[in-house]
Amino acid sequence: MRRQYVDQNKQVLAPPVFEDEDETRTASLLNVILLATFVIVSFCTLIISPIETSTPFSVTVGAAIAILALAGWLIMRRGYIRLISASFSFVLFMGITGVVYSSGTIPGRRCRPSTRL
Repeated sequence: MRRQYVDQNKQVLAPPVFEDEDETRTASLLNVILLATFVIVSFCTLIISPIETSTPFSVTVGAAIAILALAGWLIMRRGYIRLISASFSFVLFMGITGVVYSSGTIPGRRCRPSTRL
């Protein structure tokens, strides 16, 4: 029973296979990227954000990126590899840019002018 459950999960999480070998390779890489992004961003948004002092905007962006990564993974499985690759790169860039812009700086970094010559 447990083995059947593990096999079903592996089948669901496995990358799609296409006739074109290059498309299959790209889908395999994109599968790992989207699943890892979903897990890491979800963890950071749900667990770390309430503990740390984060802005509501950064929590919203984190939730949006996690949802879009999951939606992209579902769309990728239908065969839209290039569309999801380009869209995900753009969404991730805009999300990170929005969080940095709203917080005023990169968190944890203090810009201090150097006085050493």
